[in-house]
Amino acid sequence: MDPRYEHFKNFSGGSLSMEEKRAIWLEITPWSEEEFDAYINGFREHQKGAPEVGDVAPDFTAEILGPGRKRTGESLTLSSLQGRSVALAFGSYTGPPFRMQAVRLNEIYEAHKDKLAFYLTYIQEAHPANGWQTPQNLYEEIIHNAPTSDDERAEVAGVCQTSLDLKIPMLLDSIDNDVVDKYRSAPIRLFVVNPEGIITFNGAIGPRGYDLDAWEEAIKKEIA
Repeated sequence: MDPRYEHFKNFSGGSLSMEEKRAIWLEITPWSEEEFDAYINGFREHQKGAPEVGDVAPDFTAEILGPGRKRTGESLTLSSLQGRSVALAFGSYTGPPFRMQAVRLNEIYEAHKDKLAFYLTYIQEAHPANGWQTPQNLYEEIIHNAPTSDDERAEVAGVCQTSLDLKIPMLLDSIDNDVVDKYRSAPIRLFVVNPEGIITFNGAIGPRGYDLDAWEEAIKKEIA
């Protein structure tokens, strides 16, 4: 455990105000107050404009990450799956809420994988060590800088895949964040797409909107 965590051990207890949390984030994040606020404001702005229920799902092509932390060189294009329902999840290893619900993600995948396609797209790090750091990551020693290349992102994605024992097939968003930009899916988000390529479920902005139970209910309706 990172020794700095002792100072912040009450962070997740629910007793701290947002201002108190902000002060903690600033203490462990290698940015000035102005840089931190600019990042948060830019991030909030970027989250606007996500595709809605009834919209055509934005098409994308992403590399398939093979088992054992290996890049495959193969890719998948979402539109190639038309004719099948698709459940899409987005996340990264440095996002504590994503890690906390990995078991539940596997459960949903195992329960419904024979009836529709599942893909987890690995996206930009939610809380890299050289960015917006969190006490939870210090406690669990999840220390990864923001990748600067596809190879670096694949490496952290592979650590995520193996450490969390993820069963769901994984795609790798490119380092230019093409998929994130189309789905406004950072830091974590969930969608369901019907066989015609129309979005039938759009989870709210994470982490509070990362509701796997609601996602599973939408999946059940889709395949009923």
